[in-house]
Amino acid sequence: RLSEVGVQRRRGETRERHARRVTALAPSMSALTNAHLARALGSSSVGSNAEFRELATQVKRELGQNAPILRRILGWIDPWSWLRTR
Repeated sequence: RLSEVGVQRRRGETRERHARRVTALAPSMSALTNAHLARALGSSSVGSNAEFRELATQVKRELGQNAPILRRILGWIDPWSWLRTR
């Protein structure tokens, strides 16, 4: 979804730094990134699947509210935006 609005992770940029950089567009991205990394590394303190899905929904909602409408439209039209995702 971030690639659709023209925000990609830079080369060499960690997931955590990227999440902090996109805070203006999606403030919940840091929490979602931390939950994702904790799950990927086997932490049991992350919470339920429903909580994880709620964070993802919140990020989607924030992008819908904060990303410029023209940029979102261009992202929907561009069938290749997902290729820029890292």
